[in-house]
Amino acid sequence: MKQGLLVLSMLSLAAYAGEHGGKKMEHGGQKVEGESTTAPGDTAEAGGEMMGEGCGEMKDKKDHKACMEKMKGKKGSGKKPAAKEEAAPGKADQGQVMPQPKNQVTVEQIKAALTEYIAQHTDASGIYSYIDVDRNNQPMKLKFVKIHDPVRFMEKKGQYFACTDFEVTGESGKLHDLDFWMVPTATGLEVVSTKVHKDPVKKAKAWVKVPRYTFEGEEMVGVN
Repeated sequence: MKQGLLVLSMLSLAAYAGEHGGKKMEHGGQKVEGESTTAPGDTAEAGGEMMGEGCGEMKDKKDHKACMEKMKGKKGSGKKPAAKEEAAPGKADQGQVMPQPKNQVTVEQIKAALTEYIAQHTDASGIYSYIDVDRNNQPMKLKFVKIHDPVRFMEKKGQYFACTDFEVTGESGKLHDLDFWMVPTATGLEVVSTKVHKDPVKKAKAWVKVPRYTFEGEEMVGVN
């Protein structure tokens, strides 16, 4: 009898423990107020949705994952904006005026252009008529002799320069020195200015050319 009661007691205790132990396990999976209800898998999914904002709803999980990886890469790339390209050496910025390089025009081209200009202003008898504006517009009757070497390029003005000898008509050896300034154009070289540089002065029975002005301060280089 006692043994039977003991067995019943033990069975009752076992049943009670099993019932309440199961409830404890059951409560472990239920919502606990004040704590997050998101399961670990749900958290990862939610995080993926936040990072992949803009990917939209994709049925294919692989496509969705690829989209999220792409968005993640954009946010965390940290790439610096491309540096501004520097102008290559010798390359001018847009709108900047560069001096005419002296090697774009040859000595032969300069002399040919000047010879043609002089011929155009010389009459049939070989007289080159010039009005000397620096001497009260005095008319001069001259004959072309030669172009001096070297011809030069004036860097500051961007002009080519040549010096010449002209002989006074009927007076052998009486030479004026005339200077010509030229600029390159679409059709060649154009003479833009002419001045008398030197006048003949007789000294010891010989004609000597005396300058009216100098080129001090001018940056001039010879043209090859």
